[in-house]
Amino acid sequence: MNQLKVMFSQKKFWLFLLISTVFFGVFVIPEYATDTYAIFSQDWTYAFQHFMSLGRYVTAIFWAILMGGFHLKFSYVYGISFLLGIFFLTLALYKMNQIAERYMKRPKLAVLAAVLVVANAFSIELWMYFEKGMLVLSILWNVLAIEKLIEYFEGKKKSLWLVLGYLLLANCTYQGTVALFVALGVVIILKYAKNFWDFIQKNIVVAFAYAIPALCNYLSIKIIFATDRVAHTQSVMTAIHAIIKALPNNIIHSFGILPSYVWILFTLVITVFVLITQTYANGRQFFLKIGQWIYIGIAVVFATVAPQILQDSVYMVPRDTYAMASLPGLLLLWGIYDQTDRQQKLEKFILGIVCIYLAIQWINFQSLAVDHARMNYMDRQIANQIGQAITEYEQQTGQKIEKIVCYQDQFPSWQYPGLRSIGDANIRAFYTEWSRVNILKMQLNRYDLQAGTNENEEYVKKFQEKNWDYYDKEQLIFEQNVLHLCCF
Repeated sequence: MNQLKVMFSQKKFWLFLLISTVFFGVFVIPEYATDTYAIFSQDWTYAFQHFMSLGRYVTAIFWAILMGGFHLKFSYVYGISFLLGIFFLTLALYKMNQIAERYMKRPKLAVLAAVLVVANAFSIELWMYFEKGMLVLSILWNVLAIEKLIEYFEGKKKSLWLVLGYLLLANCTYQGTVALFVALGVVIILKYAKNFWDFIQKNIVVAFAYAIPALCNYLSIKIIFATDRVAHTQSVMTAIHAIIKALPNNIIHSFGILPSYVWILFTLVITVFVLITQTYANGRQFFLKIGQWIYIGIAVVFATVAPQILQDSVYMVPRDTYAMASLPGLLLLWGIYDQTDRQQKLEKFILGIVCIYLAIQWINFQSLAVDHARMNYMDRQIANQIGQAITEYEQQTGQKIEKIVCYQDQFPSWQYPGLRSIGDANIRAFYTEWSRVNILKMQLNRYDLQAGTNENEEYVKKFQEKNWDYYDKEQLIFEQNVLHLCCF
């Protein structure tokens, strides 16, 4: 409690609260991912079992308390999740800044490094799901684990147990961000390693600290639930090939979150700046710094993509590659901790570059959030039009629609024309099979509707001859108590 009082009295806490709100406050407006429709159209036990089967036990308990215990509606659950997300992000930034200030003499650079690491470019997808509060909490667990890792490296051996505890909580909240521990860990290793052998030992500590909680979580899923995500049906070489094929495109285009080449160019600028400052301070260490830079890059990328190998297939999206986007901030943290007073001109240059980059990131975050809201609105409008057509049919015929059989046209689209799409968080509700009927259940308050599976071959052929971009009444065919719906 005393720590909270001290934290609330610090200007830095309120600064990071402002930063969190500026970057992600737009998500206060309730929004829907395709998974949201699938979950909220069912009894609360469905979502509880869903999160449990994914090994996200903390998220499952959070859900059970709000929906099973208090029976809150979606808008209240969403509001609580949003507020928790802002609070947990503020805490993560505050703690990350404290870590950065231990090694960076420049407070402004420490603040920017914290933002680049924690609120990085790929973090936006975490905010596009209703459980955003828990997804951001997983980031906080990782930062707290790093704080205790530092204590362990400074001689407090019992702190290693807290490292394992925080990482277990992180895995049981959301596994996609846990690579951040390794990403930050390798930078901390470079600070504390006294010699080569000590460097190896500290790498082993970080590797085991990362692997043990992750393995416990993985085995609990595999043994208790045996879900498809841990079925591991692909070979290791197939997975590696798929990762190598996808990685360059994701790095260059950053999943469409930032303009192409912006993230990789910014990372290279940070790298050049760090190498120049380090060479200026001690030219004999240039090749050592090059080696350390390669070490950080390989460790971050490997820790980010390694979990893909253990899944049933390689599927890289921003939220699962979150740690990789923290690389510019990590390089800043790594290279500036022993900066001397002679480098103030370079510092002003990098401050300007980082601020420009963060401005670009903010603009694109807001653009994506607005497009996501527009997509939700268009989904609901189509659902209402379909609902109106159903009502008219039922009034005219006396039949009650009980089943909806879904089809696709020739080229079904993830997103509406003119709207941006990233990962799978902002996909049209009528695109994925698990949300097509469920959005109608929620929007029309017709929870009795069922998804039919018996497609009419004549309708399949008819619909695949079409290629719609928007809703059209021709996409609906009524047949007794069944609606045949083409999703464009």
